[in-house]
Amino acid sequence: MGTVWTGLVGIFAELGTPGWIAFAALLMLAAPLVDRLVIRRKRIDYRVLYNSKIGLDPLSKHDKDDELSSDADPRLRHLTSMAGRMSVVIIRIRNVGNYDIEKKDFDEPISFTFGKRVVWDARISEASTPELRSACREHMAFFTEDHAPRRKPPNGDAGDLGAVRKWLKSRMFTTIEAGQTELGPQWHGVRLGRLALKRNEKFKLVVVLQEPDEHTGHELTKTVDVEGRIENGWIRDEKKKPRLTWAGAMMGVSVLLAGALVATSINSVAATEPAYCATGTIHVEGSSAFMPVVDRAVQKYEQECRAAEISTSASGSIDGLEMLGQETGSSSVDAVFSDAPAVDGNFHRTPIAVVNFAVVINEQADVPGLTSEQLRSIFSGQVTDWQEVGGTPGPIKIVDRRDLSGTRKVFESEIIKGTIESPEDPCDSKMLAPAAPVHCWSSDTRAVLNRVETTPGAIGFADANAALDPAQAPNLKVIPIDGKEPGEEGYEFRAVESLYTRSTGQANPLLTKFREYITGDDVRDILTGSGNKPCGNPRQEPCPTE
Repeated sequence: MGTVWTGLVGIFAELGTPGWIAFAALLMLAAPLVDRLVIRRKRIDYRVLYNSKIGLDPLSKHDKDDELSSDADPRLRHLTSMAGRMSVVIIRIRNVGNYDIEKKDFDEPISFTFGKRVVWDARISEASTPELRSACREHMAFFTEDHAPRRKPPNGDAGDLGAVRKWLKSRMFTTIEAGQTELGPQWHGVRLGRLALKRNEKFKLVVVLQEPDEHTGHELTKTVDVEGRIENGWIRDEKKKPRLTWAGAMMGVSVLLAGALVATSINSVAATEPAYCATGTIHVEGSSAFMPVVDRAVQKYEQECRAAEISTSASGSIDGLEMLGQETGSSSVDAVFSDAPAVDGNFHRTPIAVVNFAVVINEQADVPGLTSEQLRSIFSGQVTDWQEVGGTPGPIKIVDRRDLSGTRKVFESEIIKGTIESPEDPCDSKMLAPAAPVHCWSSDTRAVLNRVETTPGAIGFADANAALDPAQAPNLKVIPIDGKEPGEEGYEFRAVESLYTRSTGQANPLLTKFREYITGDDVRDILTGSGNKPCGNPRQEPCPTE
């Protein structure tokens, strides 16, 4: 945006007259205000204020009493080892914009991940109001490195602050009394769900962490990764400059080159890799509903196959297939995951798994379930009020997907048994605000779930596993279709997720190996753990007839 304003100022200044120069100066003065008040009105800044070890070490070799180190109680030795691997991270989060931020403004909630470090405790400090502190504490959710911030936690793991405090007490007791630390859940991050910040409100997130048992060396890791997306605004690190300078660019290139050199050195001495590994680079596009599963499989593959580089993008099933269908050289896409069948194109199809989808509503609609016929009436516009299908009176607000969504194609073919008119306008808070029926679209699975959860009277459809995630806010409800829950025998809202590659052209060794990998036993746990059923490949059940 700043580049555009600078260019306009230059054009007007070149005209040379005082009036034009004054106008250019006015534009220059107005640009920050327009950017702040109109273009990016809602702003959240965060800053990592502290990220360092706690520093408790009674058995340090620098102590004057050397006999303490050699004769110390084994429990004290264990306590010292544990404390030496502990660190504290303090993050300040504040609303620096000119508008209040409500929970419905988030397309994706804020989450912080700390690499391999394990969360021992967390608290909210110095909140602007007691109500803000209570709300943040109540809606904190903790997750592991193997479960993205919106994924389902392991069985038996509540993933809330109460569970964290319970395990903290257990760990401290076993450490002090038994000289060993109970392992417990391995949380690696925290998600701040249902966050609402009034103008100038702020708080601090304090997290106590411990390096994993396999960590060696005295230096602690400093990783703090942040995810989140807000409508009509930004979530930004205060420490980062607003634009890249030449000096910064040169420094970044130097760091990248140094990283490449280090990676090359590591690869040269790496141990023998599994048979499914290959060297190269590929780019994968496809379904936003299935891409979180693909990302976990890719992460595991790259950890084991260090010479492989696989990038992914959730562009949508149909969009991805169109890009794959372009001639080699004009498209950078090597493969596409799609839950919609490819109608055109010379592709090789590899079935991966059966994926269940779900119809979701905002719980204020108070509907226990819907039939396929009722869904056809709702999405065609014939039924516009919830009381017409046994719910609480109120307008029905449809959060749909665009035509390029594979999930939408499955919904049309399996539930609607036809086509539904595609909405023209995207869903945002202004579009969904009026007390009247609405039909709009959201860009991906996460956006649909967030809009339905924060909009009374809303209905939509999405990947069932994401919709059933207990980390989703309680206002989201998955309803049966024709009396069947997702995954039950006879449930129709499902599809076979497939991997599509080109049938012609020179084969990419990495793509061939990755296809073998994702259809093999090494990825089975990732697929089943995400609620998907592998099918159609050796040692797997046949896929349902499509």
